[in-house]
Amino acid sequence: MSWHVLAIMGVHTLWNILEETGVEIITVRDLRGKKLAVDLSSWIVELQQSKVSTQFRNAYIRNLFFRTTDFMKEGVELVFVTDGRAPELKQQATANTGRHYLRNAASWCVEMLGYLGLPCVQAAEEAEAMCAYLNSQQLVDGCLTDDNDFFLYGGKTLYRKLSKHNKMYVIEKFDMDKINADLRLERRDLVALALLLGSDYDEKGVKYVGKEKGKALVELLKSRKLDVLDRLLGWKNNQELDSIEEQLSAETKQSHCRKCGHLGRVSAHEASGCSVCGIDSGCQESSKVTCQCAWHKQEALKKQHKLELSLRQKSLQNESFPNEKVIQEYLNPHLQSCKEITKPSMNVPKLMAFMKSHFGWTSDKALEKLVPIVILNELREKGSQSDLMFTPIRILRSCKESHVDCYEVTWDKTDKNDWAGTNFSTNIQKKIEKGLFSTVYPAMVSQYEKSQMQRKSASGKKRKPEVDKGQLKLTQYKKIKKKLPFNEEESGRTQKTDFVDIYDIKNVSSTSTDTANKTTADHSEDADEKVDTTSHDIVSGSKLDTRYNVEPETSCSIPIGSPSGQNRKSHGNAKLQKSKMGKKGGSGKRTVDKKSTTDLSQASIKNFFARREIKSDTKAMEFKQNDTTAFKTLNNSTG
Repeated sequence: MSWHVLAIMGVHTLWNILEETGVEIITVRDLRGKKLAVDLSSWIVELQQSKVSTQFRNAYIRNLFFRTTDFMKEGVELVFVTDGRAPELKQQATANTGRHYLRNAASWCVEMLGYLGLPCVQAAEEAEAMCAYLNSQQLVDGCLTDDNDFFLYGGKTLYRKLSKHNKMYVIEKFDMDKINADLRLERRDLVALALLLGSDYDEKGVKYVGKEKGKALVELLKSRKLDVLDRLLGWKNNQELDSIEEQLSAETKQSHCRKCGHLGRVSAHEASGCSVCGIDSGCQESSKVTCQCAWHKQEALKKQHKLELSLRQKSLQNESFPNEKVIQEYLNPHLQSCKEITKPSMNVPKLMAFMKSHFGWTSDKALEKLVPIVILNELREKGSQSDLMFTPIRILRSCKESHVDCYEVTWDKTDKNDWAGTNFSTNIQKKIEKGLFSTVYPAMVSQYEKSQMQRKSASGKKRKPEVDKGQLKLTQYKKIKKKLPFNEEESGRTQKTDFVDIYDIKNVSSTSTDTANKTTADHSEDADEKVDTTSHDIVSGSKLDTRYNVEPETSCSIPIGSPSGQNRKSHGNAKLQKSKMGKKGGSGKRTVDKKSTTDLSQASIKNFFARREIKSDTKAMEFKQNDTTAFKTLNNSTG
């Protein structure tokens, strides 16, 4: 049997009319805390038509399990309603074809849902009629179905077209109050549309009448403040409409002026004028004054009743129209009285056996799906501690799941639980929403939050390690290193700066020695004797560039690079001269202790600043307090 035949449900093309109100799309999470009735037959047809229906055995039952448990995890309580015997009008209709297939498929689903602890209500006839009754009696907050007959039976809120988007269920919501406000359609108006458009009880409806004409007729009759359903019921014996039809058929059109459109010929108006236009000679072309002749009155009457007369003529071709049994089926359905919905308890062992026989699942796979559901079910029902199957041991951490604040909790089974097995008996980690867990176990949450606060206060802020004030800071070092040039080798390759001790250089080329001697003529002979005449590679074995005269005395490890030209040297000299000037308002000179400068040549000071381009007003280089007297002298001389 093909399942697509069963998918035709409700009033034909009625969804196209209802969607004009604007479809409201919500997530299943928005339904949290609500109790919804489910038309089980509607879900079975939908799930059987899914793409994975041919990949698994009993795929529609398997899909029903996953969809149902997803609703349970979101905190939505479901009440399933099954079809009873078919109504008398429906037994011979095309829509009743395959009803026994649905009944057999629903029997397996009802068994599984009972093991899950979900209530199932047996309808006397139509499931959607029972769902509408439960909704009207406020036993449920809405109905999940694709059958728009739900509104004709008196339902208020309907949800349809369930789908997944970004790992989250979304659904369309239709509300009867919104339909009435936007479209001015009430329950009786929808029943009248069912007579015109066709439904499960009358497949054909009125021939050549679609949703546009049907909706236009309802709007027309309501604009006259008429009850649409009563008007259709009275079409057969409506003497007013009969007389209008007779008048329209008996009246013939008389001659009218083609200029002004009034009664009379053009020649007659030109000779004696037009009384309607009020002109003695001729007439007013395209006059706005309406002609009051009998034919124009009949035309206005025909225009006013044209749509109704046309649909009445088409509908009365069917002797059974309007079928009052269809109206009674919608307005007074056969219902089973229900004052309270009883929820059964979950039976996990039987549910595991059901999954093994119908899905081919092992015990571990079944428990993997069921244990989280059992824990959530116990939390929401808030039963006594003696009836619990699992108990929380401790809270591991705070986390988020699907943008919801949660606690990751460790659970152990209780002594009453004899079905969990060894793999699901202890150390079961499950994420629970903070609000739900705090409501059931406030003491554990309070203890966890208190321990977290104590932990944070004990650890405090991380203390930074003490740094010697004389040590060069990392940011200062990076700025210096970025300004240093590259070192050029004899091979022509360029390398990055290395670290050398510029005050520990003992071997200098002969060329640099001559230059150094000229520059340091004012210094003592001890400083000149320490300059070696041998050529030595400072960085990578190449000859020392003689453009700078370095005469180091003591060791101080700082980064240097190859010289970058005379411009850099002159620029450094200019900065050196600027650094020697005093503050504003002072003498403009700064005294330097000559005794402290005897260990360091003036040329070394110039070259030191020429290679680094360090501004005197930024203390970019700070060294350890135990540095040599030479570097202390450098600091004193540069301020």
